[in-house]
Amino acid sequence: MRARYSAFVMGETRFLLETTHPDYVRTKPDPARWRAEVEATVRDVRFTHLAVLQEHSEGDRGEVRFVATMRRGALEKEIGEDSSFVREGGRWYYHAGETFVPQR
Repeated sequence: MRARYSAFVMGETRFLLETTHPDYVRTKPDPARWRAEVEATVRDVRFTHLAVLQEHSEGDRGEVRFVATMRRGALEKEIGEDSSFVREGGRWYYHAGETFVPQR
């Protein structure tokens, strides 16, 4: 999770694409459009803070609940996500995520 956040901060689109599980990509009706959206996010959004609220892993599965703060132009917002990860071949992959509205 932290590596993927760092990739968003550093603009490492390739790392983000390579660490996304193929099952997740298959859920996208248009994988090329999804890839373009990832590239646009990395290019246009500045991530300024990550708060990991909960994390749990057991074997080759993990879950992370986090809130990320981001800025696009003058607009700053927080997004929350419950993410799931799977480890295959010794490498962790982002598998799925469900967003939530952070409570203040």
